[in-house]
Amino acid sequence: MIDIDDNKVASRDFAKVLVMYGRMASVLARIKYTMESAGVLPVGICVCAPSGVGKSSLCDYILRSNRANSTPEQERYDVIRVSLSPGALPEDVMRALLLQMGIKDTRGYTKFSLEDFLYTQLRECEVRLIMIDEFQHLVRRSSRDVNEKACDFVKTLMDITGIPVILLGVEKGRKLFKLDDQLATRFSEILTIERMGHSGLKSLPEFKKFLNDLQKLYPVESIDWSKDEVALRFLLASDGNLRRLKHILVQALMDSRKTAGKTLSLKDFEEAYMKVRGKEHKIFNQRGQLIKPFSSTLACIKSAIEMKHA
Repeated sequence: MIDIDDNKVASRDFAKVLVMYGRMASVLARIKYTMESAGVLPVGICVCAPSGVGKSSLCDYILRSNRANSTPEQERYDVIRVSLSPGALPEDVMRALLLQMGIKDTRGYTKFSLEDFLYTQLRECEVRLIMIDEFQHLVRRSSRDVNEKACDFVKTLMDITGIPVILLGVEKGRKLFKLDDQLATRFSEILTIERMGHSGLKSLPEFKKFLNDLQKLYPVESIDWSKDEVALRFLLASDGNLRRLKHILVQALMDSRKTAGKTLSLKDFEEAYMKVRGKEHKIFNQRGQLIKPFSSTLACIKSAIEMKHA
């Protein structure tokens, strides 16, 4: 257990935890295999999955697991990860990659000189893997020219540097591979990760195992999350979205600072849920009655889950 004064640090660390489930382990194995192609014939991988399945946590885990040993004479980065914002262009990706290598000021560079500078820095820093998170922001719905430039950028990046690229994002990003066959041939596969709980009540065994593994890393005393009654309530409250689930758990952990040695109960999770989700995302049954994930009857909880996945 942790001291109350350390609660905020524990909450932050817990929020970064990665627990393997479903295809997560196989995706991680494929990414590690891809790193071996660096400097030979780089092979990319695309990971398409809905929001809240753990893509960002997966990126963070890969970064933590591949810390390069820098020296005063040379900075080394085995893995670089950037996350894109809506409306991103190849130039934005270049600047973001350079920033990860400590290059903050890129003013005055033309597109072509910036590209050459990037390739030089990637080689000098001995980068072995590039991860581009939220890559769907490179895609435009009705601008073929912008989409083609995005495809050309990724191809050239891999060809010139010999560094494999991992693209992670939502389904919208697949459009790039449909537009450019040459890009598709540089990627070995498009992997998918389904959201936890995507099959409703049928997902309960997998969800329970996930909760059991997650609770082992939780830094305070709490009720057993893997019991059917509790797991069903978390499944409804989060809808299988791991980001929502962690928001609820971290909020409960932060609230626990008020009482040393407290064992968290369903009531505590209900209060946390109301703070982070409940006010704007109320759940109603077919008769219009309000369902509270952590206090309504178990029959109501099951019915609400079945209704969501009907």
